[in-house]
Amino acid sequence: MSDPQQILSSNEIRSIRAPIETARTFPRRAFTSQDFFDVELSEVFCKNWAGLCVAGQVSTPGDVLPLDAFGLPLLVAHGYDGLLRVFHNVCPYDGHPIALKPMRGVDQLRVPYHGWCYDLKGELVDAPFWGGHPNSTIDAVPAEHRRLIEINSGIFIGILFVNVSGKAGTLMNHVTPLIELLSEYDVTCLDEDEDESGVVQSFTDEVQTNWKTFVENDCLNILHEGHTHALYRASPEVPRVDKDGHPLFEVVQTGNVLGFGYLEKDVLKTYPKLDLPHIGRTSRPEHGYFLQLYPNVSMAVMPTVMAPSFTLPVAPDRTLVSGLTLLSPHAIGQKSAETMDVLAAAFAGAAAEDGGVIEAVQHGRSSIAYEQNFYSPFWDQPHYNFTNRVLRDLVSD
Repeated sequence: MSDPQQILSSNEIRSIRAPIETARTFPRRAFTSQDFFDVELSEVFCKNWAGLCVAGQVSTPGDVLPLDAFGLPLLVAHGYDGLLRVFHNVCPYDGHPIALKPMRGVDQLRVPYHGWCYDLKGELVDAPFWGGHPNSTIDAVPAEHRRLIEINSGIFIGILFVNVSGKAGTLMNHVTPLIELLSEYDVTCLDEDEDESGVVQSFTDEVQTNWKTFVENDCLNILHEGHTHALYRASPEVPRVDKDGHPLFEVVQTGNVLGFGYLEKDVLKTYPKLDLPHIGRTSRPEHGYFLQLYPNVSMAVMPTVMAPSFTLPVAPDRTLVSGLTLLSPHAIGQKSAETMDVLAAAFAGAAAEDGGVIEAVQHGRSSIAYEQNFYSPFWDQPHYNFTNRVLRDLVSD
């Protein structure tokens, strides 16, 4: 693995940390290099709380989901005690994954290679013939090898988060700045949108771009709205400035939360009207937001809906994006198919438009014309803040 201290030159670090008026972005190899990517997996994703999967994918006791994330084989298990646990998906004896495919309704996991068997709490329950006798028990296995290695995990806004290093504090500490920012919203009491059979509605797409490029565009880039999206191009309220050139947005940077907010009254002619109950604590929120919960969870927050998504980096130029829709509990059973179709079409259309742009940007990284890009001080403060937050994880002072 590359040394985090060696992936950027001292001149590049100074240029990134410079005031936004003269600052530069990460060099293009930060978006194309395998060495740079590997350091990000260990220093950014494994050391912070990061979104791993939609919790509804393992909604029932007995559900098991193996997946690769952050360069590691991981295993999510929904125990019969009602708890979701995340383990390193590898047997301590033979190095074989515990599970190779998603399963439902199981109470034990038997490793295909040598038959070791674990319950959904990660405890070894069988090691056949380990001592050479048909009646061998797990007592013959050293105690330190009888349990899978569990990873710190927790659920928030319908997403299962993990902290692989175990050194990032509590998940509640990580999300508290977001909850405080969204004080108008009843963030902890939202329900996942489900189909008629009760299955959580979620999506997963792959985009051919670096994870940072996705994040920079998704909830941090304000100026692109009227150029990339038909919805915004048709709006007289975009770009987000008044007639005198004053911003109609407010930059957000609090804890690990980055992005921008706006007043709903300033976008009444922009977003489709949704016949859904509001998700405010006591009354309809006046503010909306586009936010990044660092490092990999993005969200659109509007008075009637929250749409969180998260990125799983696959390669320097490949990123998986998954997400779901959160509504007021009062909306469940009352939402109309027409309303949800309008909402789904708006999100899908924006995702397709953004996907085309960010994949093109990834292609542009191959150009040798410019090694680093720069910022608009008026529009790009969220992007600048994000770049420097990543830098903080990669390079110590």
